[in-house]
Amino acid sequence: MSSKPAKVLARGWRFEVQQDAGYFLPIMGVNSFTPNRTIIIADATDFNSPPGTEEHSPAIRGLTVSIQGYRLEGVDGERDPGQARVEQLDTVVDCDALTRFRMWSPAGRGYEFDASYNVTPSGGGTTDNTAWSVEVTKTGPVGCVTTFLDGGLVVDGNMPLDGSMAVDGNANPLDFFADLLGTAIGECG
Repeated sequence: MSSKPAKVLARGWRFEVQQDAGYFLPIMGVNSFTPNRTIIIADATDFNSPPGTEEHSPAIRGLTVSIQGYRLEGVDGERDPGQARVEQLDTVVDCDALTRFRMWSPAGRGYEFDASYNVTPSGGGTTDNTAWSVEVTKTGPVGCVTTFLDGGLVVDGNMPLDGSMAVDGNANPLDFFADLLGTAIGECG
């Protein structure tokens, strides 16, 4: 029996960034996000266009996800691993600056793409928690992810909504096993 679509709370969304070893780390401390779609259009108006009208074709579609929240830092300086990874990527240029990003809907539907990261320096006032934000800019196509690992294999993207994440943040066991197999047989990738 299928349920009727209903409104979902934005706080149910989850965000992840891939680390060098291939695992995904949750980005914690998020309190809001805004997807911003962009489009570049190619002018297609010519002498045969209907008089007084403009014609165009969508040439490029883009996406930037702005994520806002709070800086997470322990008393000994330890940082939230997801925030720290994003900040590390913010200092890199060229192809090394791109890595996979995932966002999961409250129902567990996953979207994944390569992205660059632009972190806004932290700030705040006397009675504020220190702010933290990043702009995640998509490059290439968006893929859908439907497998999530959280102590066991769950199919069709049934992600837990209690904030728990997978072991080592690995949100795709198929990637993990492919990497493991590739290492075992000496394949580079």
